[in-house]
Amino acid sequence: MLFTVVIPVYNSASYIAQTLASIEKASTALDYEILLIDDCSHDVDDLRATIEDFEKVKLIVKDKKSNAAASRNIGFLKSHSRFVFFLDSDDHFISDAIDSRIDTHKECEAGVIFGNFIINRNGIESKSELPEYNQEDLRDYILIKKGDVRSSVLSIDKNFHKGTLFDSESR
Repeated sequence: MLFTVVIPVYNSASYIAQTLASIEKASTALDYEILLIDDCSHDVDDLRATIEDFEKVKLIVKDKKSNAAASRNIGFLKSHSRFVFFLDSDDHFISDAIDSRIDTHKECEAGVIFGNFIINRNGIESKSELPEYNQEDLRDYILIKKGDVRSSVLSIDKNFHKGTLFDSESR
C-alpha cells in the first residue's frame, strides 16, 4: 500500500464525501487506504451510509470520546502504508497534492513534511504564508516564528518515524 490518509471525524457525515473525493483527485495512485476515526458521533449511521460509495475507506469507531489527537494516533498506528497523511474532515487536498508530497519525501528523504494551506472564507481564498524553516526546534518555529503548522498539512514517511505521536492530552 502506497499511502494512508487519516481523518478524525465527529458529526461529519454531511460533508465527508467532499473530503473523500478530494483525496481521489490528489493522487494518481490506486493503492491507498483512508481511515476515518470516529469520535462517538451522533451521525455515525449516516456516516456509514455516506462512505459506502468509497471502497478504500475504513471506519474505526472509538468506544470512548476523546479528541482529534487521539484519533490521529489511532489512525497512524493502524495504517498499513509507508506514507501517512493527516486531513481534517472539513478540509480538502488540492489536485496532485499527495503525489507531489510523496515525491518530495522520496527525493529529500524527509521524515515529516508540512506546508502551506489555503483558507476559504465565504468564497474568498487566501494562502498561508509560512516563515522559512531552518531546521530549528519545531517549538521555536511554531511559537517564536509563528509558523502555522496544522495537522492537515502534515505527512509522515514511516521509514524515518521515531515514535513521536500527537499529544492526546492536549485540548
